[in-house]
Amino acid sequence: MLMVEYKNLGSLDPDPARKAKWEAIRKELDTAMGGEEKSKEMVKNYENIRDMKGNKMMRVQIPK
Repeated sequence: MLMVEYKNLGSLDPDPARKAKWEAIRKELDTAMGGEEKSKEMVKNYENIRDMKGNKMMRVQIPK
């Protein structure tokens, strides 16, 4: 099970600055792995390894 915790729901909104930051990280990783083609080739087998069973959004309210 993978659980990701966000500070607030606003963190899920589209943000061009955040997207640019992730794209820079992706390009750096592709370069480290030997190029975009090698990276895609490695990732294409992930579907055979993992099965996505579903997802759930949960909210926690903490009283002040």
